[in-house]
Amino acid sequence: YVVCRSLKEDKQSVNQYLFFINETIHELRQDEEEEKDILEVVPNNLLQTEPFYTYITDSNDSIGINQIIALKKLKYFVKNTNLQETRQAALRNKCLQLWEVPTVPREAPVDRTAKEIFDNCWKKLTRRPDEDISLFVSDNFKDVKMESLPFLLDPNSWKWCFACGRRFLLVGLGRNRIHSWDMRGQRVSFFPRSELQIELPKGTILEVEIIPEMSGEGRAQRQINVVYIMDVIAISHDMSYAMKPLKERLAVAEKLCKVLNKPCQKQFLTLKVKPYYRVVDMISTFGDLRLRNCKGLGDVPTLDVSHDEWFIAPIGVIFCKVLLEPWQLHFSQSSGRLYFFNYKTNKSSFEPPRESISPFLSVLATRHIWRWLPHMSRDICDIEEEEENHSRKELVGGSLTWSVLRSKLESIKR
Repeated sequence: YVVCRSLKEDKQSVNQYLFFINETIHELRQDEEEEKDILEVVPNNLLQTEPFYTYITDSNDSIGINQIIALKKLKYFVKNTNLQETRQAALRNKCLQLWEVPTVPREAPVDRTAKEIFDNCWKKLTRRPDEDISLFVSDNFKDVKMESLPFLLDPNSWKWCFACGRRFLLVGLGRNRIHSWDMRGQRVSFFPRSELQIELPKGTILEVEIIPEMSGEGRAQRQINVVYIMDVIAISHDMSYAMKPLKERLAVAEKLCKVLNKPCQKQFLTLKVKPYYRVVDMISTFGDLRLRNCKGLGDVPTLDVSHDEWFIAPIGVIFCKVLLEPWQLHFSQSSGRLYFFNYKTNKSSFEPPRESISPFLSVLATRHIWRWLPHMSRDICDIEEEEENHSRKELVGGSLTWSVLRSKLESIKR
């Protein structure tokens, strides 16, 4: 640390030089083969020029004398615990006044409950305390049906991800004090999750899925739970993240995972970010699904999540719109780029307009879910079935099948 009193105005060259020294030290530390370091910043002959040399010498001597006096005084106070320093309060006030630090002692922050943190966030996001909380509940997501496929009308404005497990809303109260709501019912009820070995900053609210990652098949199969972040609402009481685009919220989640993961401490669960895909990439992504025999599930579609044979077993697909009405994303044949188009005003732009950004609650309100039924597994993994069974199963309950959706996606590409 360099502390300067009466610092001169023409200091830019000194700042640049010290910054250069700092960068050089960093570069030297990156080179593990050669052990080099900076031994001097200013040549010794310049340091010994007057009046600087005398000033530094006298200053060091003065500081040293004061330290000797203070240490002698400390020695007497240690030997005799009845001694009191009557000037300590006055000296403290003088120091705080010089440093422009308030003399009032800091108050401990209010320790809010998870429900209070969420309610405060909810009011600021909605600006309407009576806003329906059922937006969060998975059972209230719109079902994807044969006759209703909104993501095919404007595919570039929609994203999708695999639904793989139970969704939770996590609220961090600091360190490993985590409370969760299972997003069921019409009331928000948070419960402590002491078994959920992760750490979150106080005032952090995340939408997550707790997904079992599996390795192997049959009786020898192993499972570990992994916390996948689906979306970010607030970090350290900062709710501005919920107003950013989904892409930026997921980028923040990536940084959060990098900071919070503790790979050396095996008792902690791993945090990952849920990958979202483009609708036009659905066919190629489904091509990565493999039919595996999973313990307690039977033969189900699975997706590899690492290079060492760990995989997850999706149970459906969640679609969400990432642009606000009336904005859409279209592909420009002339420039080969996507552009934003307002179908009401016919306004278009290659840069995302501010009014097109869909915040957290708007994305949540557009969610549709395609729930996979047990008979769909082979169809989803593109495994041929007998023609009679295939046509019969495709009509069960009028539910959407992958073969039908794939043909519609192929027609869009054409």
